[in-house]
Amino acid sequence: MPNFVPVNQQSHQAAGFEKVSHYGHAANDALAPVVISEVAKLLPRMPLAFYKSEEMTGFQLVALQGLLPGQNLFLNESNQMLAGYVPACYRGYPFRLFPVDGKTEMLLCIDEDSPFFHEKAEADDESLFAATGEPADIILKIRDFLALVAKDSQKTQELVNLLAEYELITPWHIRLDGFSESQQPLQGLYHIKESALRELSAEQVQVLNLRGALSLAYGQLYSEHRIENLQTLLTLRAQAAQAAQTTEEEIDLDKLFDQTEEDLFRF
Repeated sequence: MPNFVPVNQQSHQAAGFEKVSHYGHAANDALAPVVISEVAKLLPRMPLAFYKSEEMTGFQLVALQGLLPGQNLFLNESNQMLAGYVPACYRGYPFRLFPVDGKTEMLLCIDEDSPFFHEKAEADDESLFAATGEPADIILKIRDFLALVAKDSQKTQELVNLLAEYELITPWHIRLDGFSESQQPLQGLYHIKESALRELSAEQVQVLNLRGALSLAYGQLYSEHRIENLQTLLTLRAQAAQAAQTTEEEIDLDKLFDQTEEDLFRF
């Protein structure tokens, strides 16, 4: 379990961290929360969906990284990302911003249980604080990046809420072809109801378009065919486990994520 604590000079003056070299911390993430600015990058790689658990009051925009709970199919055995794109939620690790109770400010925290954090900086580490006691430049850059992601996340949530308000979000039940009934796919997934989208009034379409929610709705719809990638990765993962071979040896990434000449002329 991660152990995020506020970054502060008293505790972290001598500490250091190394740049993330793998994504083992995301190995159990079948879902990754994403923001509107990432949609264009995600479309050719991962399916997009809306997620809602029983504890949640609203829907959350996510990228599907697996079809079974606790399984990230986009990581190979070395915990490198296969999709050619790393969602923003992972790119600030081992840092994260957390809200301060009763305030609008966000507090920069670091996961002290991360393998990339060292209580005493090692030779190749980045320092959290300069000798003067001021935050190091790299820390300021990470904080600014995470602040941008947080701001974009708020905007994304507003767009998702608008789609829900217009009753465009409906349950999405994904089947696992070729797998036993005991293997239950992810629950709590939703997608855009295309028929409801077509039935919107001209005024509603204009509102969605001006707010930026219309492009999100179509982006989610267009991404759904990437479920085929996940089905392929899941099958290969099962075959690799059975044959004691690595998934990486089995996967033709060009075939999964790139178009062939034949694909250019086929819908």
